[in-house]
Amino acid sequence: MRRTIRLGALCAIVLATGLREVRADGNSEAKALFEKVDAQMYYPQDQGLKDLSCSMASTMFKMNPMTAKMKILLYWKSPGKRAAKLDGVDDSNPMMAQMGEQMKRGMGRMVDMIVRERRSDHLDRYDYVVDKDGELTRVTGTLKEGMGKKGDPETEVFWVDAQARMARMEMETEAGKVTVADIKFVEKGGKLLWESMSQSGGAGGGGMRPGGGGKSNATSSFEYTQVKDYWVISKMSTTSPMMQNMKMVMEFSDYRVNEGIDDSVFEEETERGDDSTSGGSKEDEEEDTESR
Repeated sequence: MRRTIRLGALCAIVLATGLREVRADGNSEAKALFEKVDAQMYYPQDQGLKDLSCSMASTMFKMNPMTAKMKILLYWKSPGKRAAKLDGVDDSNPMMAQMGEQMKRGMGRMVDMIVRERRSDHLDRYDYVVDKDGELTRVTGTLKEGMGKKGDPETEVFWVDAQARMARMEMETEAGKVTVADIKFVEKGGKLLWESMSQSGGAGGGGMRPGGGGKSNATSSFEYTQVKDYWVISKMSTTSPMMQNMKMVMEFSDYRVNEGIDDSVFEEETERGDDSTSGGSKEDEEEDTESR
């Protein structure tokens, strides 16, 4: 009996050690690949950006007279603080205040469209497995227990082409939302920025695969402007069958960069329990997956 127990324990140790080695090898491969991907991408924080603020207005707001003048004020500060505040909303109207807060929770993730997180920044939060999928390299990441930030998907899969450019993405959150994005790039200042992407997704996991269908489909394109030598998004246009193919436009303006933002801007959001500074709730995970 004792020999059986010892043998079982030894097998468990060997298995655990082997699993750790596989994860280490996977993360080493992913690290090397992500560094090649990041080396091509434009990250304003790598160009010296310390803080940034701007306002965002949407054609969606203008469709309702009560929100026609509404704007979302967006804030980012190194090393990764973010916040979103409402402007032009009648807080004395309870319905308007509630509507505005709901919009703001999702729009907080718009900050990620301006200052994107490096792909290699995910290495401390995910275990990765790297393999081949036809002509593409597939990197599958599983969130480490207790290591994720709010809004992080439980699994994330990236397909990288031979030029070390992100070709497709697939993410599954706790809310069961799966989104696939086919990405095209535009070059600015010798680096790459997202030019357009298509999305499809469905609740409950849905067995989504790259190029597959889904419960929703959307196509987004991005335009950029230069502010104090930094390339930032100026317009995002989205069409979707869910919106009867009507184009929704988000315009970003009034940029201020490296002028200093007090930490109280971000502390206020945290005190109120808003997820804009660190990620989103399950409902937010259904929003703006393209920001990743």
